[in-house]
Amino acid sequence: MKPKTEKTLFIDFETFGATDIKTHGAWVYSLTAGVLLVSYRFDNTAPGVVHVKHAFDRKGLTLPADVVKHIKAGGRIVAHNWSFEHAIMVNALRLPVKADQFICTAATARRHGLPGDLYGAARSLGLKNQKDKGDGDYLIHKYSKPKKDGSYNAITPEDAAKWVTYGKADVLTMCELFDTLPRLDHDPHEWPVFQADQRMNLRGLRIDTKSVKVLKERYERDVTALEKQAGALCGVEPSGTLTIKSPIPFTAWVNERLTAARQRIKNAQDLTLRQLARQLTGTTDKGEKLILKALDLRRSLAASAPKKLDAMLNYADGDTVRHAFLYAGTHTVRWAGRAFQPQNLPRDAAENWAATFKATAETGKAVDVIGSLLRGLIIPEKGYTFAVGDFASIEMYALFFLSNCAAGLDAIKTGRDLYIEQAARVYGIDPKTVTKKQRNDGKVFMLAPQYGMGAGLLYKQCDLKNIPVTEKQAETAIRIYRQVFHQVQQFWRDSERAFIQAVQTGRETAIGHNAQTRVRFQLSKNKFFLRMTLPSGRAMYYVKPAIVDGKYGPAIQCEFAREGLQTIWGGVLAENIASTYSRDLLCHSFIEAERTGVLVPVGTVHDELICMVKKTDKATGLKALQSVMSTPPAWASGFPLRAECGLMDRYGK
Repeated sequence: MKPKTEKTLFIDFETFGATDIKTHGAWVYSLTAGVLLVSYRFDNTAPGVVHVKHAFDRKGLTLPADVVKHIKAGGRIVAHNWSFEHAIMVNALRLPVKADQFICTAATARRHGLPGDLYGAARSLGLKNQKDKGDGDYLIHKYSKPKKDGSYNAITPEDAAKWVTYGKADVLTMCELFDTLPRLDHDPHEWPVFQADQRMNLRGLRIDTKSVKVLKERYERDVTALEKQAGALCGVEPSGTLTIKSPIPFTAWVNERLTAARQRIKNAQDLTLRQLARQLTGTTDKGEKLILKALDLRRSLAASAPKKLDAMLNYADGDTVRHAFLYAGTHTVRWAGRAFQPQNLPRDAAENWAATFKATAETGKAVDVIGSLLRGLIIPEKGYTFAVGDFASIEMYALFFLSNCAAGLDAIKTGRDLYIEQAARVYGIDPKTVTKKQRNDGKVFMLAPQYGMGAGLLYKQCDLKNIPVTEKQAETAIRIYRQVFHQVQQFWRDSERAFIQAVQTGRETAIGHNAQTRVRFQLSKNKFFLRMTLPSGRAMYYVKPAIVDGKYGPAIQCEFAREGLQTIWGGVLAENIASTYSRDLLCHSFIEAERTGVLVPVGTVHDELICMVKKTDKATGLKALQSVMSTPPAWASGFPLRAECGLMDRYGK
């Protein structure tokens, strides 16, 4: 007898509410949202049939009995952007639904290199069913958001019919997408990671909202004072906008005060103004001193860190921000940030958070220090502390390991500092004399060239980072890197060749010197995907791969979710491989951390794993984290896996 197939519900909600979902996120939005319409079908429903129930009078929608029964019984649910449907069920409809009941077609699409939005994924795949984006945008704008007086537009019969058609189309498109792509819940490598992601995102990050409000108030006072200074110094435009914030007028203001010997600037772009500030350092001219003061004011007023304070408050339900991390948010299937974007918080955290916060709260000057306090606004639950582990230079190590780079692996094995050594080579000095500043330069000289960056781009990057190198030194850095770590350069070539051969011949190709480094390339039967499988067994996908005539011979073209059609080469492939390999090691540690029963993962930022551990178990928890993040899995046997782990009362760096 064949085993009984589990019944599946495909569902989509259309809602209304006064909370701005883009500003506050799906979870906070759902707390006060109402449901206008539900579109659904079961997998055993007749082909092409979608059931619709609506409450266009906004008096409350009751889900059909068969849907409620399925949900309460723990039945499987398919939704596009599962976090939205889950939040609506939990908060708006008060249903006892669990996260692990959901399969997300948006996550599945992203995991396969496709756009995460239903319209984009369906269009890229050329599905028979397509989401009607035009009608959807019109209906949502007109009926899902309140008017200025707080009331809602009454839904006309004509538009009610459009809502029903739109809801049916969404579900049919979602069903076809679900049937077209390999199922996420059938992937033994990714499904456990996705479910761990669900648990992490629902657990959320706790925010010290009281301190956020203090910093926000202090910052607003500072800004008022700074704007007054800026107005007095540079003036105000007829529109009422400060001249310092208006690119064209500010450019003219600066040029009027430069001495005759100085070259005039052409725009007020950040790079231009940073270069100008360096040129004017030490000037004795009165007008140029005013320019430096204006540049400092402009930098303070344009700081992005204070915007994080608003985002933390906007996305918080009480003191918890849920869904701050997006599974498969990048092409290499790494997490991306949402809400207040924890992935791009400033890295330079205050060494003494409490003292810095106290000084800021009491004396002001918040503009210049808020960035250093942001990470510390993330705090553990009561009774817990943070155990945070960070993989040390893991992508660089992965590249050396995968390419079997003798010089790189030997330096790691013997514990030598590669950044110091590279700085010494570029500057032509004894490694023992390398300063802290020069070591930081050496880090750029090591990391920038590893995926094929040329001398011209390296020179520009050094300029952005205020590293005073000449064009000749940039050329030297590239030349030395490729000489010393020549196996890395060969790895670029091998990756590109294997990719091209797989597309041209339709046969599987591979690179790597053993099972722990073997990467396989395989074109799908319909030639829509190039599947690149890593030693972990996980794969990443390239959409619509093609080989075209390039400047230096055959070139690779693929379609990317955000960038569209792009030409890539071996350096890009090497970066993708090393990044995904590193991500797989992080996923392994994530799963193993949960299995300890002591560690509770609450976030992952780049190569960090952020866990909570009970204060009574903190020694055990730290030891467990160090173990899981320093022990490579069997598929990475021999990898020089190293992690820096520590306990924190507040998140830091």
